[in-house]
Amino acid sequence: MARKTSGTKSRKYQPSDLVDPRPWINRQSYAGLKEWLREATQQRIYLPVVIPHNVMPIAYLTQLLIQSEPQTKTHLRIIIPELIREWGANDEPQSLDDLLILCGNLNCNEAENAIGRIITEKLPDNEVGTRLRLRALSVLQEIGTDRSLHIFKRYIGDRQYAALCYRSLYLLNMNHAVTELEGMMKLYRHQNADDALEDILKILFKYTLKMQQYICVLQPLVDQAPPETFVDALELLSTMNIMNRAFFRELPTISRVELIAQIMKRGTADQAERISMMLGNCGLKVVPPPGPIGPESLDETEGPATSAPASEIVGSELQFMLEFNDQTSSPEPVPLITTAELGKHKFWPYYRLFEPDVESVLED
Repeated sequence: MARKTSGTKSRKYQPSDLVDPRPWINRQSYAGLKEWLREATQQRIYLPVVIPHNVMPIAYLTQLLIQSEPQTKTHLRIIIPELIREWGANDEPQSLDDLLILCGNLNCNEAENAIGRIITEKLPDNEVGTRLRLRALSVLQEIGTDRSLHIFKRYIGDRQYAALCYRSLYLLNMNHAVTELEGMMKLYRHQNADDALEDILKILFKYTLKMQQYICVLQPLVDQAPPETFVDALELLSTMNIMNRAFFRELPTISRVELIAQIMKRGTADQAERISMMLGNCGLKVVPPPGPIGPESLDETEGPATSAPASEIVGSELQFMLEFNDQTSSPEPVPLITTAELGKHKFWPYYRLFEPDVESVLED
């Protein structure tokens, strides 16, 4: 409950403080500063700060406090969490909103636990509560640590908070960009909100990561994504022009080969055409070994029958080749997987995916 104060009667300031209140703010003791800030947020008594009529009071106050002296800001980073901790469900909602704005802009890390309690215990499940919870979660995103992980995970399943919680989780630990993606896809697609899902992923890839860092998310995604959403996730990223020619061009050859090999291992026969189209859009294709290799040849133990020249045989096994053409250089064929691996892991059959012309392959 907001505590009544003596207002401006006990406050001493000079006429010049009305022109520039910063010296007055910097002269205040810890107790005086806390009393003034409580009155400003709870009773809208700002004097000696005079708020221009065309400016939001809290925005003006925030900019003023950001310019205060270091010692004053040190006091504020303790005072603001204390005032947030004192806020109760029966107090004015706008007071909490103002305190949260100040907290985020002044990086009041000491408020993490207090904000967590407000999010989970003090806010009602109505329109006002939702607005304040969004504000509190966004501030917690800025100042939160691993101690706040459970709060973001608690609300990520709610469409109103999902986008904010997803970003908060992967900013704390990039692995969450992978582990939480399946749930995000199910949530947004269940509500026919693919556009919103794309916006969320654009924030991750366009504004958070550099292209060289994409592999930090895409490699674990290929390794860990559940079979039912594996290709859906890759197609979505391809459609958004994230997994594209430029991305593969930036990758070292070995990383490129490893990523495509893993995609092939995770893919199944019924996903073959979709994977083929996605790789083709990225300037990639898998070239089978020379020789009349067919379905009957992909035996787990014996390997394929072939008439390939000895130079094409590596360890008595033929290798599929990954060909990459970025339109700026000549095609780059590199070893991908062996035909024995193809049978052992039961990859989707290359002949269904690429339908190679065996005669033309032999001629090459």
